[in-house]
Amino acid sequence: EGISTGGMVLIGVSIYMLAMLVIGIWSARQINTTTDYIVAGRRLGLFYSTGTLFATWFCAGTMMGSAAQSYLFGNQGAIFDPWGAGVCLILAGLLFVRLMRRGGFITLVDFFEIRYGQRMGFLASLVLIVAEMGWVGSLLVAFGVVLHYFSGLPLAWGIIISTVVVIAYTYLGGMWSVTIPDVYQMILLI
Repeated sequence: EGISTGGMVLIGVSIYMLAMLVIGIWSARQINTTTDYIVAGRRLGLFYSTGTLFATWFCAGTMMGSAAQSYLFGNQGAIFDPWGAGVCLILAGLLFVRLMRRGGFITLVDFFEIRYGQRMGFLASLVLIVAEMGWVGSLLVAFGVVLHYFSGLPLAWGIIISTVVVIAYTYLGGMWSVTIPDVYQMILLI
């Protein structure tokens, strides 16, 4: 009878998760400064920057969520994601990235804090934390759904496992450990 398609996918996902942990360990060896950890030493270049942005924005949440919305509501169901997200990325690249790089900002909050003061920096961080919690939560749920579907694990366990793996490899290698898998995801998605 052999291995079912679901079994092969589960093996592939397991190998992928293990590879992310290995990349996190490898990336940790590339880290010498805070800038190395947070923004990969500002050495990503166009290919890696494009890869990580593409895979971050067009991820499992987009592939599953927007596909479902498109199925239910047509193109109008996916107007915000991926179409709106794509427009935002292009506008940010054209209007803000050069200024942020010249200013030496590490995060978007840095811009608000330097330009408008600590109070605005604090408010910006609160807004970004709330927004990111929802976004990251949706990604972890999407990964958990994949694990649930192909392994039969309860959804909560799929989410917990994906959360532990993502936290582990991100903690180990910072931006490098996030970028390398993102580039491979971009290639797979294309």
